[in-house]
Amino acid sequence: MKRLHSMILALTVFLIAEAAAEAQNAGKHVGEIKKILLSLKDEDIVHDHGRMGTALTAIEVYKPQAPIVINALIDLLDYRPPDEDWITHPVSSALFSIGAAAAPALIDVVKKESIGSYVSRNATGALQSIWREDLDKLIETLEVEATYAREEEAKRLRKTVESTQALKRALRGS
Repeated sequence: MKRLHSMILALTVFLIAEAAAEAQNAGKHVGEIKKILLSLKDEDIVHDHGRMGTALTAIEVYKPQAPIVINALIDLLDYRPPDEDWITHPVSSALFSIGAAAAPALIDVVKKESIGSYVSRNATGALQSIWREDLDKLIETLEVEATYAREEEAKRLRKTVESTQALKRALRGS
């Protein structure tokens, strides 16, 4: 886990440097990002909330869609910021910024995590944010996934469908 957090920090540094030179081309450097991430020494930044915040902000700004970045963020869905006053979990927000490219990994989290767990709620929130303009599409995607999933995974997906339908009703009522 420490190596993963070091990878997030390295990604941040790399993206900020690249952005200064070519903000619009940051996503094209996946090979370079991988090389930097894999060459780092272990370092735990999860308790250094300032650097963690910087890492997540850089990801939100530059939206790298590389699987290595998405997987690193997925592994951080259990991150608990020191200040509980946030409306959207910071890692969920970073995944939302990446967009639809993060959806398959988020759906996998929903299938594997216990219903109502901290990580599952964060993954569900990110999915609902990504598809906020078309919640019917999310519902349809989750229902299709549930038909091919194992029994326990299907149960978790159906529960996410229910919460998405409730969100849709609440939004329609406001």
